[in-house]
Amino acid sequence: VDIAYIPFFERFQLVFSEVFKHDITEGRPKLATWIEELNKIDAYTQTRADPNEIVDIFKKRFLF
Repeated sequence: VDIAYIPFFERFQLVFSEVFKHDITEGRPKLATWIEELNKIDAYTQTRADPNEIVDIFKKRFLF
């Protein structure tokens, strides 16, 4: 289940951090720990998308 959900949270965290200047883990220590632990898994980190590409796609689609 973790591997199914982490891509969503990864993108959500990137967009909120870069576009809206908001840290989604603020006040949510369990969420922050969960993300940190999943980022330690090599199989996951090798398949992560480029953060800049994720933010650019969001900006093009929703911010014109």
